[in-house]
Amino acid sequence: MTEIRLMLQDKNINTSVIKGLSEIDALKLIERYGENKINVTKKINPLSLLITQFANLITVILFAAGVFSLYIREFIDALFIFLILVFNAFLGFIQEYRAEKALVKLRDYVASMVRVFRGGKEKEVEAVKLVPGDCVILSEGNKVPADGKLFSSIPIEVDESILTGESLSVQKKAGDTLFMGTYITRGRGEMIIENTGYSTRLGKIAEKLSKIERPKTPLSRNLDTLSKYISFAIIFLLILLIPVGVIQGRDVNEFFLTLVSLAVAVVPEGLPLVVTVALAVGAYRMAKQKAIVRKMIAIETLGTANVILSDKTGTITQNKMVVKDHWLPKKSKQALLLASCVIGNTASILLEEKDGEPEVLGDATDGALLSFAKKHGVDKAVIEIQGKILEESPFDPFKKTIEVRWKDSSGEYLLVRGAPETIFKDIDEEERREGELKLESFAKKGLRVIGFGYKTKKDQKLQLLGLMGLYDPPREESFRAVDEARKAGVRVVMVTGDNPVTALAIAEEIKLIEKGELVLTSSDIEKLSDEKLSEMLLRVRVFARMTPQDKLRVVKMYRDLGYVVGVTGDGVNDALALAEAHIGISMGKTGTDVAKEAGDIIVTDDNLYTIIKAIEEGRGIYRNIVKVVTYLLSANIAEFLLVVLCLFLGLPLPLFPTQILWINLVTDGIPAIALASDKNKKGLLSSGPRNTRDGILNRDRILVILLISIVITSILFFVFIYLAARTEVSQARFVIFNLFVILELMVVFVIRGGIFPLNKFLILTIVISLLLHVAMLLNPVTRGIFL
Repeated sequence: MTEIRLMLQDKNINTSVIKGLSEIDALKLIERYGENKINVTKKINPLSLLITQFANLITVILFAAGVFSLYIREFIDALFIFLILVFNAFLGFIQEYRAEKALVKLRDYVASMVRVFRGGKEKEVEAVKLVPGDCVILSEGNKVPADGKLFSSIPIEVDESILTGESLSVQKKAGDTLFMGTYITRGRGEMIIENTGYSTRLGKIAEKLSKIERPKTPLSRNLDTLSKYISFAIIFLLILLIPVGVIQGRDVNEFFLTLVSLAVAVVPEGLPLVVTVALAVGAYRMAKQKAIVRKMIAIETLGTANVILSDKTGTITQNKMVVKDHWLPKKSKQALLLASCVIGNTASILLEEKDGEPEVLGDATDGALLSFAKKHGVDKAVIEIQGKILEESPFDPFKKTIEVRWKDSSGEYLLVRGAPETIFKDIDEEERREGELKLESFAKKGLRVIGFGYKTKKDQKLQLLGLMGLYDPPREESFRAVDEARKAGVRVVMVTGDNPVTALAIAEEIKLIEKGELVLTSSDIEKLSDEKLSEMLLRVRVFARMTPQDKLRVVKMYRDLGYVVGVTGDGVNDALALAEAHIGISMGKTGTDVAKEAGDIIVTDDNLYTIIKAIEEGRGIYRNIVKVVTYLLSANIAEFLLVVLCLFLGLPLPLFPTQILWINLVTDGIPAIALASDKNKKGLLSSGPRNTRDGILNRDRILVILLISIVITSILFFVFIYLAARTEVSQARFVIFNLFVILELMVVFVIRGGIFPLNKFLILTIVISLLLHVAMLLNPVTRGIFL
């Protein structure tokens, strides 16, 4: 205790390893030192955001047109053009500000939790609420939440590559400093917090991190490139039209302004921005449904996912472990078996009860063993006082066991718990046969079986202590998730470290596995070549007793076969598979910080059904983007075709420059935003995933765009011809102007496939657009501009 006080004497903070800080002291300290966070993302600067709206090709063209109008003394046209310029910038600002705010809210959803001692109790608090003097409990896979000293006696291994660039983990012992942002890769322990937030080593380099720009998603980059290609192509075509106007003897000033207005109307300059809005709003919507998008590219990929490699425990099942059955070959060893349940156990039981049951903090399996021991009169705190841990080996992902060397008054023991198959390898033949029969019996009931063994100094082999069968019931939603995934063309495959018989029982219970499909274990696939495994892959529905390397191999095999793979993971050893998959899906409840950092999406309720709903949302977002692209291009191309057709036929211009700009203003910007955040229609999961090679502008969509454009152009052209022959051209032009606005607003509903389901925001934008148009017509001054 004295040593810890000395660590913090420069801050005059007195803390206790046993009790931790009091809540009152913690509140005072957070006022003194601030929250434990580093803001590496830039704050939204509205003024800066507004200024950037003027830095694009359309603005330059419009500004040039306005200056030209002033030069030829068309002051009303110039005023209107400059108003359009300002309004377009304001509209772009609103779109981008909305997207940025959505992303800020999205970041607020990710709240890292840590286990601390506060007021004599162990509890979970947000990492941002940590203060100097807090005693923090660390487990394998945790991110170190602040700078401080390790005070537990068991050495741990830490990945400090974020600070040093060195990929190999370093060993830390009592008294060594742990740094914020590093990861516990092996072992467990406790630390005392010394520095938080910007006072940490990581905080001191935060200024450099804040200069990193948030990259655009590939889809936004592609659409940005598409917009530029269309821009240059349209401008090139309009330049080619200049000789036509000169030959026909058209008024040079009016002709030039018409071409400029046409360029402004046709070029979909705001397309990447609208897509950003769609992605940001979609990601925020997904977060409210418990799927937090860490990397925006994942939204684009979600709609194409056709394989999900899912963990069993906590994702398909409830992760509410309870010991349902147990077996001891020797009744006299019950005390040692119960002690083995609590020695080296990383979980804790809170004093408070939840739903009538004590609430467990930490690993669910360890929690179940702890609860079982407590029900049989064995308390973790009492056992730890009676003896001492001499050495502890954390969970080995290959052996799937935990080893603890323990000493008490009765002697020294090596206690082993974990996969029964591993323990059976080192025990007597008679014990093994008896244990294997009991293991099979438990596994057929769908129980997860934990084996226990021990060895004294004089023992050559392990002695079997017993088996415990833990039941983790399937989530109710898993049945629906499997059914909807099958309809959606998404193959769900269970990948678990559990016993194959147990895994099969759960797979059969939720109807995941069908007749003729296989269950393979790690030892099975180890014997298969890549070529042979590839041939069998589509017949395998459950992979059991898998190691991290096995999981990684399976992910690569699916990728090589051309599948778009989503992988769930929660442990340190899942990081490679999460990174290798097209979509890494980390578990928010049970997931380690390492897994969360490696994933593209964090599922906050660890639920398979949430993943399937996220795929549906991803498909919906992509479909909205397609609708926006189709709407903007079809409407804009119609304007271009109408004017160009009349030019080539030597007819009067069907629209004035100001009319073209007004149509672009009231029909493009506002409805496009609403369309980008449109509601999903039912049935998105009833069709298969889209092809990864299928671009936004594929052959079918180009045909749809051209068809809509040609229909609009044809209607307006023939109406213009008819009216121009029977009345003044100005009147015909005015009718075309109004009809164009109405037709474009109607096209929104054609492209989205009807009015239902109702999108109130879209309806509102249509009404606003119409009201703006009507208000302009009713005002004699503004109406005169467009006649």
